[in-house]
Amino acid sequence: MKVRVVVMPKQSVLDPQGVAVRNALKDAGLETIDHVRVGKFLELDFKTAPSEAKLEAV
Repeated sequence: MKVRVVVMPKQSVLDPQGVAVRNALKDAGLETIDHVRVGKFLELDFKTAPSEAKLEAV
């Protein structure tokens, strides 16, 4: 069983990577981009299906 987890910074936290990506995209001509947030994507591959409680903990 595969579980995909997306981790994003809170909206209240400054995201300097997101600002850098937004600026680079604007420099590349994509002027309509207003806001970019950079996070992490995890893919977990379980040998057996975990219980609902364990999935909630993840």
